[in-house]
Amino acid sequence: MQVYSTENEQMDQVLNFVKKYGLTGLLAVIVFLGVYWAKNYYDNYQSKNLSEASTLYDKLTKAQKSKVKIAYANDLLKNFESTIYSKFAAITLGKEAVIEKNYDKAIEHYSWVYQNSNEWEQLRAMAFENWARVLLIQDKAQEALDKLNHENALSKKYSMMFSNLEGDIYTQLGQKDKAVISYNKALTLIESNPMLIQSVKPFYDFVLLKKNELQ
Repeated sequence: MQVYSTENEQMDQVLNFVKKYGLTGLLAVIVFLGVYWAKNYYDNYQSKNLSEASTLYDKLTKAQKSKVKIAYANDLLKNFESTIYSKFAAITLGKEAVIEKNYDKAIEHYSWVYQNSNEWEQLRAMAFENWARVLLIQDKAQEALDKLNHENALSKKYSMMFSNLEGDIYTQLGQKDKAVISYNKALTLIESNPMLIQSVKPFYDFVLLKKNELQ
């Protein structure tokens, strides 16, 4: 591409373009360049934004003190809400709230992740389970079950995890037979995949123990 070093040369090129293609053609080029540079700026901004968020989240994961973790997490939520790291930050804040027995605040964080993570299904499923388990801590098993029954998409895709959760809910409701059925469903899903059973054996053993305790 030829580079025009002076303003006069640039102006001459613009005038020649107008003579050849008219003002309509010039306008089209201006619009195109405007879109191009706007997109280029946005892409660069997004890349920088994501990099900064990643660095901040790395500091969060390495922090030892609860207050420091909370400070980093709040910073991510405030300044990098559009990134996936803000969702991880909210999960962290939820866990810290549970430790402090501030269960309503924990549910606020988990429900926010659940409602704002459509692009990240696994993260959404994690947030949903944490949300339901906080309800169990609050002795709100029926509310947890109602929410689980309305979450068909995730419960089908993450059937093993959600069947275990369902078993825990039924156990708290005192419906032992239904709890056993749910635990068996989770166990069968694991047993059907020999490679999976090795990687999740502690989880498998725990579900099996809970089932056996009900029989």
